[in-house]
Amino acid sequence: MPVKTKIYIYCPYCGDLLDYQQYPKHIGQKHQDKPQRFIVRQHP
Repeated sequence: MPVKTKIYIYCPYCGDLLDYQQYPKHIGQKHQDKPQRFIVRQHP
C-alpha cells in the first residue's frame, strides 16, 4: 500500500497547524477579511 504523505501548513494569521485540505476551508471561515497572501501569482 502506498503511503500517503500529508502536507501541513501553518496558518499565517493565527499559527494553527492545518493539513493542506483543511487550510483553504480554515482561511475561508476564519480569515476571509484578510488579504489572501498565500496565493502564488504567476506573474513574469
